[in-house]
Amino acid sequence: MRRVLPLVVILAFWIVFFLPIFQGSTLFDDTIEQFYPAFYFFTESLKRGQIPFFNHHLFSGFPFLNEPQYFALNPFFIIRLAVGLMKNSLYTYNFLVSLNYLAGFLFAYLFLRKRFDDLISLFGATVYIFSMNHITTIVHPHVFDLIPLIPLIFYFLDDKPYISAILLGIGFHTGHPQKPLYLLLSVVIYYLFLTSKDRSKLKTLFLYSVVVVPFVLAYYFQAKDLFSFSERLEWNIKALLESSYHIDKFVSLIIPKFYGSIEEGALYVGGPYHFYMQMSIYFSIPALIFAIYGIVKNRQVLEVKAYTLIVLLMFLLALGDQNPIINIIYSTGIVKGLRDPVRALHILPIFVSILSSYGLKSFLEDRDAKTVLKIAVSILVVSSIFLLQKPQIDNSGEILKFFLLLAGTYVLVYALKERNALALSLTALAFIDLYSAGNPYIRRKMDVENYYKPNYISSIKPPYLGYYRINARFERGMVLPRNSGMINGLELTDGYEPLISKFYISFYRFMINRVEGYEKLLSMANVKFYAYEMGFLENKENLPRACLFFNAEVVKDSATFFENLPNYDVKTTLYLQDNPKGYYKEPQPCKSVKILNYDYEKIKLSYESDKPAILYVSLPIYPYWKARVDGKETKILRANWTFMALEVPRGSYTVEIFYDKRPLIISITLWLLGLFLGLGFSCQNPFKNH
Repeated sequence: MRRVLPLVVILAFWIVFFLPIFQGSTLFDDTIEQFYPAFYFFTESLKRGQIPFFNHHLFSGFPFLNEPQYFALNPFFIIRLAVGLMKNSLYTYNFLVSLNYLAGFLFAYLFLRKRFDDLISLFGATVYIFSMNHITTIVHPHVFDLIPLIPLIFYFLDDKPYISAILLGIGFHTGHPQKPLYLLLSVVIYYLFLTSKDRSKLKTLFLYSVVVVPFVLAYYFQAKDLFSFSERLEWNIKALLESSYHIDKFVSLIIPKFYGSIEEGALYVGGPYHFYMQMSIYFSIPALIFAIYGIVKNRQVLEVKAYTLIVLLMFLLALGDQNPIINIIYSTGIVKGLRDPVRALHILPIFVSILSSYGLKSFLEDRDAKTVLKIAVSILVVSSIFLLQKPQIDNSGEILKFFLLLAGTYVLVYALKERNALALSLTALAFIDLYSAGNPYIRRKMDVENYYKPNYISSIKPPYLGYYRINARFERGMVLPRNSGMINGLELTDGYEPLISKFYISFYRFMINRVEGYEKLLSMANVKFYAYEMGFLENKENLPRACLFFNAEVVKDSATFFENLPNYDVKTTLYLQDNPKGYYKEPQPCKSVKILNYDYEKIKLSYESDKPAILYVSLPIYPYWKARVDGKETKILRANWTFMALEVPRGSYTVEIFYDKRPLIISITLWLLGLFLGLGFSCQNPFKNH
């Protein structure tokens, strides 16, 4: 019965915490505006027997399967996909997300159970899974797909290191590579500590790295052309500062929501995204107290030494430009940018769960309530510096809760003498603390059907894919939610995915601010309808999706392009960034081209012309597209600043523009190589004779 109790508690805690989702709550932000539409689009395409290599519905189109966030090579993504083929509703998607947390909860318990008894492991697993690191980023798949993997990585690390290496490699295919990179650094540090007792661990670490590298390369080859092709932002010291963990936010370890609120619709301080990142390191007061206690009482234990060093290192990395070493390295230009260094803190929950479990184990053995009191008083003294600040919100309830938790933790350790009662009580207290901080974050209900498919879009529905586009944003408010085209079938010009071109930021500003020449951009992009204050207006000057131009001008500089945009005649002249081989100087109206086929991996066109021309297709230019004219491969040129064009001869010909699948095949092959290496090394370590 005692072995069953933790499993019952795990299931109960999970149900209670995620009850809003079971009742129809809708995960918000990137889930409803980016990742669920991608999930729906992918599963619906597969149901129709189509593989969506390219997504035409988002930001004029982008390579879908080459985007690691949308086609993640990890088991949890595959499970969601398999279930989605049967039922791909938003409710199903949200429920599957919550299942990741149940799996992570169970795996964390099993990992800790290798070191501690049932109830101590339950305490640590509760701290791990409901940490605000995880809950505040529930809308990001690169977090909730990594959460269950992390405890498994450490579960196998000592006994089956190459299985651990496989899982860590798969972790690179959960969206953002920073977090598994920090995990790999943690594993390296741990192994270096082990070498003080066993030199052979260096050989194990070498093979561990050999297994991980193919997975990293698989991630790289999946998106390397997108990385090189686009410049999302020019990261500088100021941008780095905004996405670093600030020393003055230290109180967020102690009091959640001190600088703002994580509740939907409430006031955010510093912007919601950076607020999530800065506020998401809260582990509960009991966990913090016992993690410190665990370090104090077990400072001679090698594992505690290693994990304490890792925690300190992650904090130093998260400080970004506030860390003088990183600042110096960054200023040299050796490192071009450190995107969101605060993400180093997002792997801390596993180490806090271990250290707090050590602390609870030591207290149950020693009953040193005096040291617990000293730690609690120290936390109070340090936090009092911040409590004197006046945040921009009324946070008196959170501050009161902090005092109650601090006092409640000490009362429990002083009053409860029975071992199991104390362990269960501290677990319950930690859960109540984390529940009150994180559960409000997932409470939201909305009219999903109307959100993605409002009534007013029915009158502008295109008859087939590739017919025309819609500009779905007006100023800073969205007429349609970003990426909803993947659900409602509309092809949208403006969206979230930034991998449109290396000039994305400039383009984004033009689209948002609607500067002079904005309508020319819409015409070039084949936008037939665009939003204004009262609804939609028809753009009667839009170019066809594909057409022939007989006049071309070369404009290599984007600044020049934008400066002259109001004067461009987009109907008669094509503006190229590349020098064409031929001579095109006949400014006559462009001529439409017949579209024979238009889908998610190829476009087939036919044209007839009595002279050489440039065939323009208002599809964003990406490295993965190839073109053939009458079976002969032809170079694709960058035209009208970010779209595709190719030179075609006179006569009647068929043109094919097709998606190159080879980079994706290389990625999957490398991924399988890492899997086979890990399994092979697990069966036979080449450095040992069996």
